[in-house]
Amino acid sequence: MDYDVLKALSEREAYERYARFVKHSSLSKESYSIFSAMGEWFKNNPTHQTIPWDSFQAWYVLVRHAKMDKVELDIHKQLIASLSTRPETDGLQPLMEGLAKRDYASQIAELALRMADGDYSKGFDDIERLLEDYHKRVGNLTSYDRDLGTFSVSTLQSVAKPGLQWRLWGLQQSCGDFRQGDLCVFAKRPDSGGTTFLA
Repeated sequence: MDYDVLKALSEREAYERYARFVKHSSLSKESYSIFSAMGEWFKNNPTHQTIPWDSFQAWYVLVRHAKMDKVELDIHKQLIASLSTRPETDGLQPLMEGLAKRDYASQIAELALRMADGDYSKGFDDIERLLEDYHKRVGNLTSYDRDLGTFSVSTLQSVAKPGLQWRLWGLQQSCGDFRQGDLCVFAKRPDSGGTTFLA
């Protein structure tokens, strides 16, 4: 699993999206050290979108861990070298989403336990916020929800309020009340009284 996680996070976009869900206990000591160095690499090389493993290995050995014990360093070098030759694996997104799900589930469980123990500074709103954050980060929202926001009755309040009414009965019937954000198009021929109509 360590190889799959490190390989999956070698893309900047994946690292920025999922790195926070990788806990120290999820990887071996050597893999977690490489994982931490990957974050530093991306920070120091803002133009790189993918980690070039040969360059990364040289930087890791000569700069980041120059004083590491030779035997331990050889283990790290072999791990990095195997990453450069390892083929891409299918199903990496479910792996990362699984780590994210476990992270959020543990946060929600901790909140629920604190509430059950009588900590009234926390509430169900905090749990709802965690769920919303999970859906935003992992990308489980539909494109409609992502672009326009999740539907709620409160989003209809602006539509329920009365808008600007037209003086002409025909316009009121065809267009209805005019509210902020509405788009109403009137078409006319040249020199047929458009300015007078708007006035």
